[in-house]
Amino acid sequence: MNILKQALTDLMRLIYPRLCLVCRNQLPESLEAICPQCAMDMPYTRFDFDQRNPFAMRFDARVPVEAAFALLSFRQKGPGQKLIHELKYRNRPEIGVMLGKEIGRALKKSHKAASLTGIVPVPLHPRKEHERGYNQSLHIALGIEEILNIPVYKQALIRNVYSTSQTKLHREERLVNARSAFQLARQEVVAGQHILLVDDVMTTGATLETCISCLLEAPQTTVSCATIGFVE
Repeated sequence: MNILKQALTDLMRLIYPRLCLVCRNQLPESLEAICPQCAMDMPYTRFDFDQRNPFAMRFDARVPVEAAFALLSFRQKGPGQKLIHELKYRNRPEIGVMLGKEIGRALKKSHKAASLTGIVPVPLHPRKEHERGYNQSLHIALGIEEILNIPVYKQALIRNVYSTSQTKLHREERLVNARSAFQLARQEVVAGQHILLVDDVMTTGATLETCISCLLEAPQTTVSCATIGFVE
C-alpha cells in the first residue's frame, strides 16, 4: 500500500506540481508555499511593535492603540498581494496560519507582546464566511496563537452587515460602512484584557478603527493591532 500511495503522490505532483505562490517556480520538497528566494525578497515592513511606526500612527487622534504591527508592505501586484489573494480567494486558509506564525515570531521579540492576553480576529458577516468557506483573519489569528500561546476569541466581535468588496471606496466611505457593521458580542470575554486585533490588510484603517472602538466598550480593555499587509 505504501508503494501505491507513493506512486499516486508522485503522479499527482507530476500533473499538479507544487509551485511557489509568488514566482510560480517549482518548490523544493521541504517547503510549503514560498521558495527561499521569494522569502528573502518579501517586502517586510521592519516595523517594531510599538506606537510610533507608520501603522500605529494612522490611529492618532482617532482611537487609542497600545501598539501595532504589519508584516509586509502591501503593493499592487507585489508578493504580499499575491499571497493575500491566494488566502482570500483561492481556498488557501493555511496561508493565513503560515503568515500568522510569522507575525507571532516578530511580535515575540517585543516586550509589549508579553502583555497581550487574547486575540480577536476581525469577523466576516456569516453570509460572506459561508460563501468563502472560512474567515481568513481567524486563520491568521490561529497562526499567531501557536507562537504566542494566548487564546483566540473568535466570537468576541460580530459583523451585522453584509457588504461587497470595499477595495475601491475612500476612507470616509469605508468608515461610514463600518460604523454600523460591527458589534461587541462578548464583553465579558475581553474585559480587562490586552487584546490583539487581527486582520489581513490595513488600507484606510476604517474597519480596524471601528473594531477597536467596539472592543474598548469593554471596561479596562486595551487594544493592539496586527495585519499581514500595510498599504502605505
